[in-house]
Amino acid sequence: MLYILTVCLGIIIGLAMKGRISNLAEIKIKKVWLIILAFLIQTIARILGAKGVHIPVESIIVIQLLVFLMMATCFWFNRHYSGMLFIGIGYLMNTIVMAANGGKMPVSEKVLAATNISHFIDNIKSGTDIKHVIMDNGTKLKFLADVIKVPGFLGSMMQVVSIGDLVILIGIFILTVELVLGRKILKIM
Repeated sequence: MLYILTVCLGIIIGLAMKGRISNLAEIKIKKVWLIILAFLIQTIARILGAKGVHIPVESIIVIQLLVFLMMATCFWFNRHYSGMLFIGIGYLMNTIVMAANGGKMPVSEKVLAATNISHFIDNIKSGTDIKHVIMDNGTKLKFLADVIKVPGFLGSMMQVVSIGDLVILIGIFILTVELVLGRKILKIM
């Protein structure tokens, strides 16, 4: 939901900057099928994990590597959008912390317990959530993990995030504004 709110805010700001909603009909994102396939692979793996199908750690790492390569390829082909660069950097930050921790995103049990989704702690500990692992003393790169509790009403949309997630949200906002304006707004590349 936080992603949808970010897109809506990007549309509003883009329109305020004299953009046109009709520009969204002319989106020219290349290789978007890679993102769709990557999310499909991750979703299937998560559903299987939730249904109790044991997925070996080695397979999780291969799945995450495959997903990363597909996403990175799509980001590369769309680097002409400034927002896509931010999305790619945020995604890379999340991928690095996951790679350093066995292919799973570490999440703070303390932060998770303070949310409306604290019941996920049991899912993570039992292994039915194949994407996350509870942080402990062996967790690497803790500062990149899911350690930020989202405050207020925004927390009802996405309770716990990482720095990478925040960078991705900034990228989605910038990309949406660029699409509504029909031009780049940052001269990064």
